Amino acid sequence: MREHRKTEAVVMQRLNYGESDLIITFYTKDYGKLRGIAKGAKRSRKRFANALDNFCRSLLYFSRKMGEDLVIVENCDVIQHFEKLRISVVKTTVAAYFTELVDAFTPEGKPQRTIYSELCGFLSLLEENIPPSNLSLFFGTRLLKLTGFQPVLDHCTQCKLPLSKGVRYTFAKEGGGIVCDRCYFGEQMGLPVSLGTIKTLNLAMRVPLTKLRHIQLSQEIAEEAKNVLKSFIFHLTGKELKSLKVLEQIHSWEHTRQINH
Repeated sequence: MREHRKTEAVVMQRLNYGESDLIITFYTKDYGKLRGIAKGAKRSRKRFANALDNFCRSLLYFSRKMGEDLVIVENCDVIQHFEKLRISVVKTTVAAYFTELVDAFTPEGKPQRTIYSELCGFLSLLEENIPPSNLSLFFGTRLLKLTGFQPVLDHCTQCKLPLSKGVRYTFAKEGGGIVCDRCYFGEQMGLPVSLGTIKTLNLAMRVPLTKLRHIQLSQEIAEEAKNVLKSFIFHLTGKELKSLKVLEQIHSWEHTRQINH
């Protein structure tokens, strides 16, 4: 016997299945990560309209049967389509980075409403005139905290002393956080990180979502933060996220174009 349910959901990934079906990965408000099959979705655009587009936030109607891996997607009603994300290749790639991160760090069927709220909130912020690269850093940092992988950034992981001016710090991914120059002897490969970068990442983790738009990043801090986050995520997942690699290629191309002009 099938149970019929509904919940808000964001489309994280869609894959072709057969001639007319789609396999959709959602992050839902009430059920966490959910994978379902939308039968005939490619053949009938009218049935689902734009509700199964990547990043779309919808009201999802589905049914499930005990023991089955995939739910049946019965219907979707669009709540927020995020049109502005689709007219910019950078914003599209950053949105893909958000969903790829959520997919990598969340198990199926474990609801966490805060993650759903953060994902929706960041997709909305991405539609605004905020540097997408800043948002990618903030989202990654906050998601690590929400999923229990928060790096230690408020004290040295070795001596436990709090942040202090005049002390140099290194981010050691194997140790899960920063090490002061008194404790770091180079046994582990680490990334030098400034006090300004550390404080910015700490701030990004604790301020309300709506205040993130007011945090300004210098080029130096943005670069350091990106390297720390990329290194730590690779250490945790064992893989390089496809969207992050594409995003770096875009930024490299844009930087080269600016220099040539």
